[in-house]
Amino acid sequence: MGLGESAFVTKISGTSTILCQLNGTRIALSHDAAKNILVEPLVSRSAPPAMPTVSLSSLAVGSSATVREFPKSGAAFLRLREMGLLAGTRITLIRTAPLGDPIEIKVRGYHLTLRKSEADHVLVEKTV
Repeated sequence: MGLGESAFVTKISGTSTILCQLNGTRIALSHDAAKNILVEPLVSRSAPPAMPTVSLSSLAVGSSATVREFPKSGAAFLRLREMGLLAGTRITLIRTAPLGDPIEIKVRGYHLTLRKSEADHVLVEKTV
């Protein structure tokens, strides 16, 4: 299943069972099974000082960045998270349409097209 030390897990919901995303695959865990899994929040890891964040829509073509903040509500944003656009994900801006909307990014090995209005809400940290 791939659930091991240093695995990146995202909790999607936690009603009668706990639904998680692990390496792009959704898994359901019972509460009893989940109690035996020790996790550490991503923000608590010691990291080098962060660069300032900018909106995804403001990146230059060819620039790479890491997603830092992502809205937690709305149908469009749920769909983007399901497609792998999560905090900590590295992305590259491939191209923009002639009038600047939409934009195309490379995320987790595939190309994804976003409206500029959606990309405005995704904060990224440019990579050097």
